[in-house]
Amino acid sequence: MRLDEFNENRIKEFQNKVSNSKMFTFVKGDKIIPQDSKSVNPGARVTNSLGAGSTMGFRVKYGVKNCAIITGHSFVKYENVSYGSTIIGSCVESVPYGIIDAAIVEFNIFYQPTNTLNCNGITLSTLLRNVGVGGAVNLCGQASGLLSGIVSSTNAQVSGPYGNIDDVVEVMYTSQGGDSGGPVYSVWGGTNYTTGTHIGSSTLVPGRAYYAKFGNIVSVLGVTRY
Repeated sequence: MRLDEFNENRIKEFQNKVSNSKMFTFVKGDKIIPQDSKSVNPGARVTNSLGAGSTMGFRVKYGVKNCAIITGHSFVKYENVSYGSTIIGSCVESVPYGIIDAAIVEFNIFYQPTNTLNCNGITLSTLLRNVGVGGAVNLCGQASGLLSGIVSSTNAQVSGPYGNIDDVVEVMYTSQGGDSGGPVYSVWGGTNYTTGTHIGSSTLVPGRAYYAKFGNIVSVLGVTRY
C-alpha cells in the first residue's frame, strides 16, 4: 500500500479504519501532480475513427460534463473523437435526423472546450439568438475559415444520410466539406450570439448552405451553453 504521508500514525489509521491484515505492506508513495488540460476551440478540425474531418462546435454542458457539439452525420455514439493525432474524447450522443444534425463529444481530463473562436479569436456568447430572413450570420468552418451570409429561409428541409432534417435555416454562402458541425453565430449590439450548427451546403442550388437552430439542439439533446 502506497501512502503519500508515510508515517506510523497514518499506518495505524489505515489499520484501524480499513484493515489490519498482515497481507498489507506500506511504502512511501509518489505524489500525483495534476496535468494542465489543453484547450480545443470551436472551429478547430476534429476527426472521426475513419479520419474524416469536420469542425468542433459550441461548448456545452451535458448534465455536469464538459462537452461540445459536433456534427451528427460524421460521428456515431461511442466513437472516438480526435484532435490532430490525439483522442480527446468520445461521442456520447448523436442525432443526425429530425430537426437537428448534431452530436455531443465528452472530453477526457486532458482537454477542455473553450468559447474562443478558432477563426478570429473572438469570444462566443452563451446566449442564444434566432435570426430571421434577411439577417446576417457567420460560420467558422475548419475547411472554409470564416464565412458570412444572409438568411434566406428559416423553415427549410434538407435530405441527409440518415433521413430528412426539418426546421433548418438556409443561408447564402458557400461552405466546403469538413465545415459540418461548425458554430454559426450572429452579431448584435457587440455580442456574438450562439445561433446554430452547420449541416452542409446544397447540392442543387449553388451558394446555399444550412444550419440547425441551436434552440432545437438544446431541446433534443438536453444540453446547455456555458
